[in-house]
Amino acid sequence: MEEDRVCERCGAAIPPGNERCPVCPPSNGRSPLTRETLLLVSLLMLVLMFTLTGFATKVYHSNQRRQAEEWYRRGDVDLKAGRASKAIADFRNALVHSRDNWLYRLRLAQALLAANQMEEARAYFRTLWDRRPADGTVNLELARLAVGDRNIAEATRYFHNAIFGVWEEDPAGQRRRVRLELCEFLLSCGAKSEAQAALIQLAADLPKDPRLYARVGDLFLKAEDYSRALDAFRQALRLDRQQVTALAGAGRGRARRPSRWRTTNRRAPISSRRCA
Repeated sequence: MEEDRVCERCGAAIPPGNERCPVCPPSNGRSPLTRETLLLVSLLMLVLMFTLTGFATKVYHSNQRRQAEEWYRRGDVDLKAGRASKAIADFRNALVHSRDNWLYRLRLAQALLAANQMEEARAYFRTLWDRRPADGTVNLELARLAVGDRNIAEATRYFHNAIFGVWEEDPAGQRRRVRLELCEFLLSCGAKSEAQAALIQLAADLPKDPRLYARVGDLFLKAEDYSRALDAFRQALRLDRQQVTALAGAGRGRARRPSRWRTTNRRAPISSRRCA
């Protein structure tokens, strides 16, 4: 009895007397592909598809990044040139191509602020603050918004956050400029005792710059702390005897020193006060 054979292509039994598999179609003279060959071809096709997909994705993201950078560059130029409305559109376009870019969101918020779109700017800055509460720039911008509201407590809090916050470039100089801005704001609100405290901290860490000492001396005069004003003017003159502002300030400080201002009334805590 003739033993049944098995098809090499599909594994089906070939009945006795038949030369070919009854299941598989005729080969038309071509050599049938084995299962291993088919698997190998399929694997190579998958590898090729993954490679092409990865390359296309890389090209897409590169193009998106390039467009985002170009829109950001235009926005930066427009903002510096005072074209705030155009800068807003530029930064929005940059964010279309790079939605999670923190710097682009910061610059958009600054452009909104420059365009006097205060509420939208405030919303952006608060969102940025939620993501990076220690960022010096964001805290400074929030402080300036609070200055616009004449809110001493909120402005002071954000100014202090900015002073002790993170600055990527020239952190010492940035903190000193924030302290100066805080002092000027407090004086504009008549908060002289708070301004004096801030000025004392500022004066303790000044570089050897006669103009800075003269400016701090002038602020001490406005805060009616004539003794420290005179000390600051003298230090400016030690560094530069031709410092005209310091010479004039020293004269005013000496004239007023005997009648140095002292408070006799307790002021309300800063948290409950607003500028007039």
